[in-house]
Amino acid sequence: MKNLALLLIAFGLGVFTYFFQEKGDQERHLQKEKEGQILDLEKLGELKGFSLPKVALTKQGDQYLFVKSGALVDERRVEWFLNILAGVKVKRVLKEEEWIQKERELFFPEEDNTVEFVFVGGSAKFTLGKKLDFARSFYMEVETQEKRQLVIAFDSGDHEAIYDKDQAHRSDHHYKRLLSLFKLNEDFFRDYRIFRHWMKKKWSFLEVQFSEGRNRDYSVNFPEAKTNPRVPSLLDIKREAFLKFEKELSSLEAIAFLYKNKKFTKLPPLVKVVANSTMGEARLSVFPHPTKKEEYLIYSSLDGHTYRVKKEQAEFLLAPLQSFWDLELIKENPTSMKVSFDKDTLLVGFETKNGRFYATSEPKKAIHAAFNGLLKFLKTRASYWTMGPEILSSAKIHFSLDWGKGEFFLLTRSGEIILYHKESTQSLIYKIEGEVPIKVLKTEYFYE
Repeated sequence: MKNLALLLIAFGLGVFTYFFQEKGDQERHLQKEKEGQILDLEKLGELKGFSLPKVALTKQGDQYLFVKSGALVDERRVEWFLNILAGVKVKRVLKEEEWIQKERELFFPEEDNTVEFVFVGGSAKFTLGKKLDFARSFYMEVETQEKRQLVIAFDSGDHEAIYDKDQAHRSDHHYKRLLSLFKLNEDFFRDYRIFRHWMKKKWSFLEVQFSEGRNRDYSVNFPEAKTNPRVPSLLDIKREAFLKFEKELSSLEAIAFLYKNKKFTKLPPLVKVVANSTMGEARLSVFPHPTKKEEYLIYSSLDGHTYRVKKEQAEFLLAPLQSFWDLELIKENPTSMKVSFDKDTLLVGFETKNGRFYATSEPKKAIHAAFNGLLKFLKTRASYWTMGPEILSSAKIHFSLDWGKGEFFLLTRSGEIILYHKESTQSLIYKIEGEVPIKVLKTEYFYE
């Protein structure tokens, strides 16, 4: 009897391949492949869909849709499903006298574990049978319009639940995984990406507007990397924030639809988002979930659905305008800095030699560690930005400093350090916990 070894289910661009390969005979491979072929691929043509006991999918163009509703299917789930089936290999084709006259329950369980693939020129059914005792193999029935065959097959794919390779041939994890495929329903294959309708074409966001949230209304222009209100003169745009936000928004994905949504209709939205893109406009409203603290609800104008979304995946929609601004005052150490305590002003120079930081000044000698700590602090991101001279009346001024961006006052108040720009009245606020992380006294910066 021929040593039939391989059943390959390959997919991609609508092509479904299913054939047997003769082991150890590469020269006769093409001839044996043709002789042992169960499905005539040339006759069947392109894959047009498939069905399981609880769900049926059809392919239109390069998209899969549900047969029943016409809704979009998540192609990533289809790929995962087909990828597991691609690991099925045939060990042996049973002769008809071995099974055709015997009771079906000897080979198959009571439940229906059939997947039917539909091609342009026909169809093919694969029915998963029982697992063989003391082996990883199982029965599988293959049926086309022309013939029906029973084979002994096994799942050759990797399985993360199996650690002992010596026992892998006896494990039932592979079989159980295959068995679970036939229980999948629409909920598994449904595409819950908010912008799934745009995914099949190249597109990008143009502008996103935020309103009625806990932050002031603002908008973000992606092609120009600008915000409205615009970034203050003291700061720069944080370009990486634009890239990160666009990536998170375009890939925003829910965990399910909210089918009964009357409970939240009276709740005010946390934020309303209008996203303009090269594909059109989408309006999103984000609500707190009335019963699940770990979730948000997002209503989308694209399809009229309300989605359940994990809170950590949607928090970025509540981000303030200043998340798009660079709230770090300096990137690299300046070469010098003027420091004034009361009316005593000193020019301090900075340099690094052999990996060590030095601060120099005359006539008083600067303390290296204190200035090193100050510069490290100036490189950290502030908690937020504000504007106006009234902040001077609510905080204590310790000293001023100027490294080329104008004079700043360093102030403190409960739980905060403040850097106040004298000329523009702009302030950067740093929230702190515990002790103040920098020195604030003259005697801590200069030797007497």
